[in-house]
Amino acid sequence: MIAIKKNNHIVAGLLAVLSIASASLCGYLLFRYTRFSHSHSLQAKNEAIEQTRNAAKDLVNYVDILKPIATSIAEQLSNTDFTQAQIDELLRKSKPKEITGVGVAFLPYAFDKNSKLFGRSMVEKDGTVTLVKLEDLYDYTDPKYTWFTEPLKKGAGFVQPYYSQELNTAMAQYGAPIHRTDVNGKKVVIGVAFANQSLLHLQHIIEALFLGNTGYWFILTETGSFLAYPQLKYKSKTIFDIANDLRNPELGEAGKKIMKGESVVFEYENELTGADSWLISSPIGSTPWSVVGVFDQEEFYQDTNVFRHALMLPSLVFLISVIFLLWCIAVVCEKHTILWAILSAVMSVAIFIQIVWVWYAIYNYPYKRDEPNVYRIESKVKLFEYLKNNFPAQATQLDPQYEAMSMQERLLKVVPYKQLVPTGIYINNLQFAEASEIKFSAYFWQRFTRGLHDTLPAGFVFIQTNDATIEQETAIKDRSDNLITYDVFAKLNQFLTYTLYPFDMKSVRIKYWSKTSNENFYFIPDLDSYQLINPRSLPGVDPDVFVPGWTIIGSYFGYQKMPYTTNFGSYKVGDFGVYEELDLSSEAQSFFEIVLRRNLYDALVSDLIPIAVIAVLLFLVLLISGPGIDKYLTAIASIFFATIFAQIRFRSKIPQAQIVYLESLYFILYLIMLVLLIACFLVQNNVKIPYITADNNMVLKMLYWPLLLGSFAIVSFIYLW
Repeated sequence: MIAIKKNNHIVAGLLAVLSIASASLCGYLLFRYTRFSHSHSLQAKNEAIEQTRNAAKDLVNYVDILKPIATSIAEQLSNTDFTQAQIDELLRKSKPKEITGVGVAFLPYAFDKNSKLFGRSMVEKDGTVTLVKLEDLYDYTDPKYTWFTEPLKKGAGFVQPYYSQELNTAMAQYGAPIHRTDVNGKKVVIGVAFANQSLLHLQHIIEALFLGNTGYWFILTETGSFLAYPQLKYKSKTIFDIANDLRNPELGEAGKKIMKGESVVFEYENELTGADSWLISSPIGSTPWSVVGVFDQEEFYQDTNVFRHALMLPSLVFLISVIFLLWCIAVVCEKHTILWAILSAVMSVAIFIQIVWVWYAIYNYPYKRDEPNVYRIESKVKLFEYLKNNFPAQATQLDPQYEAMSMQERLLKVVPYKQLVPTGIYINNLQFAEASEIKFSAYFWQRFTRGLHDTLPAGFVFIQTNDATIEQETAIKDRSDNLITYDVFAKLNQFLTYTLYPFDMKSVRIKYWSKTSNENFYFIPDLDSYQLINPRSLPGVDPDVFVPGWTIIGSYFGYQKMPYTTNFGSYKVGDFGVYEELDLSSEAQSFFEIVLRRNLYDALVSDLIPIAVIAVLLFLVLLISGPGIDKYLTAIASIFFATIFAQIRFRSKIPQAQIVYLESLYFILYLIMLVLLIACFLVQNNVKIPYITADNNMVLKMLYWPLLLGSFAIVSFIYLW
C-alpha cells in the first residue's frame, strides 16, 4: 500500500510538472503571438506615418508652390507698371502645369482710371489653358468674395476655400497684395495677385499619387473643413461634424490638434468603412493645412493564415495543460463521485473555452486562399504596375508622348490608351439562387475615346453563363459622348464551397470578356468613376444590396491568368510542323469580385440550439437509465429520429453535397447514441467491464460531456486550422 501511494505521488509530481510546463508554453505562445501582432501593428503604423509624411512632402509641390508664384507676381506688379498685354503674358509664363491657375484682380479704377474693374485669371479648363476676364463674370469686390477681400485686409496668405465661378468648382488659393507708392511716398494696396488649385485637382492628385489599398486621404484646413475628401456627403462638413456623427469627442480633440499644425496619430472607427483605423496627419509645408491619412488596420494583416495559426496553437497547449492538471488531482485525491463530477465539469468547461478560442481565431483571421494567378486592383498605382508588368507587348506600341511620361504623370493626366477600355460596374442586386448559381443585376458602362477606340467593338460577354441579358442603353453612332451603358441581368455558374460553415466566406467573381477573340485590347477598371477604391468601402456595389444571411465585406476589380491547356487553334503550320503557337494562359482576364461573410450569430444560434437540446436529452437519458431496457431504447430511438430531422433541416441550408464543419456534431451525436446502446446492452446482460459498466455506467456518465466536447474540439482544430 505504501509503495502504491509512493508511486501515485511520483506520477502526480510528473503530471504537475507537465501541467506547469504546458501552461508555461501556452503563456509563451500567447506572449509570442501578442508580440508578433504588436510588432506587426507597430511596423504597419510606422509605415502609415511615413506614407503620410511623404504625402505631405509631395503635396508641397502642388500646394505650397502657390505661395512663391503669387508672391512673385505681386512683387513684379508692385515694382513695375504693366500694360494689359504684358499682364496677360506674365500670367501665362507664371502658370506651371502643376497648378490650376494664376491671376490678378485690381481695386476699382486702380489699374485703369477709365475702367472700374480689371481682373485676369489664367486657368486650365477642359484640358486647355484659358485667359478669363473676371470683371465680365462678376463684381469680385463684393465682400462675399473672400478670396479678394481677405488679402486686402489681412495681407498675404492662404484664404478660405471658395467656389470659383470661372471654373465652377471649389478652390484652394494663396493671395498676395499688390502695392503702389502714392504721391506722398506711402505704399498702398491696389489689388491682389493669386495662385490656386481646384479641389478636384487636389483630390485627383491624392488619389493618383498616394492612395493605396490600406485607406484614403483628405486635406484638412486650419478651420477643420476639408479641401479634398473622397466622399461627397462629407465635403461640405468639418471634422467636428464627423466626430458628432460618430459620437466620438476624442476625434474632435484630434481635429483641434491637426488644425494647430500638429502631427497626430489617432485610433478610431472610421466613418466610411466602419473599420478600426488609424487617423494620421502631417502638416503640408508652410501652409495652414494638413494631409490626413485614414488607414484600415486589418488591411495590414495580409497573411491572415499566419496570425490564425499563431493564435490557435496556444489554445491546444492550454487544453493539454488542463488535462495534465486534472489528471494530477485525480491521482492524488481519493476516488469520490463528487470529485469525479467536479473534474468532469472543469474538463468540459476547459474544452468549451478551447473551442470558443478557435472560433475567435477563425473569425478574426479568416481562411485566405492562395491564388498566385489572381491580382487585385485596389488603387490606380496597382493598376498601372499590373499593366506595366503583365502587358509588356504594349511597351513598344505606346505613343511617344505617353511612353515618356513617368508613372505619376500618367496617373495624373489620365491619358487614354488605344488598347485599354475603361469599364465600370455597379451591382444593384445579388442573391444565391442554387448550389452553384448566383443571380445579379447590375449597371455596366464602357468609356471609348474618340479617335483611339473607333475600331474596337463595344460590349462584353460573361464566360460563366449562357443565361444573361445585356441591354445597351446608349446607341453607338459616332461615340461622341464616349460612354456606352448597359443594364445587365445574369445568372452565373460558380462552384462555391461550404466546408467551413458557419465560418465560411464567399467570393462571387464576375468574369467579363470582350465579344471578340482578338486580344489586341483589354478591359481596365474605370477607377475614376468611384469616389473611394478601398475594398471595404464596397466600390461598385449599391449600399442597399441585401443578401439574406450574409454581410458584404469587400469588393474589388482584378485580373486572373487562366491555366489553359490549349491554344484554341491559334498556330501556324510550316514545312517543319507547327510554329507560332499562341499561349493564351499568359493573357490576363478581367473580373469583378464581391466578398461576403456569413452572419455568424444567426447561424450559430439557429443551428446550435437544436444540437444542444439533443445533447442534453441524451445526457438526461443516460442519467436516469435503469433496468427497464424498453423505455431506455424508446428514449434513444426518439432522440435518434429527432436528430435525423434536425440534420435534414440543417442540410437544407447547405446547397452543396458537402460534409461541413458544424455538421460533424450530428455524427458525434450518432456515435454517442451507439455507445449508449452498447453500454445498455452490456448492463442488461450482466457483462462486467471494469470502470465502464460499474455503478450503472457511472464512468460513462462522468465522461459524457468531455467526450462530446472533446470530439468536437478535435474536429474544430482540423477543419479551422
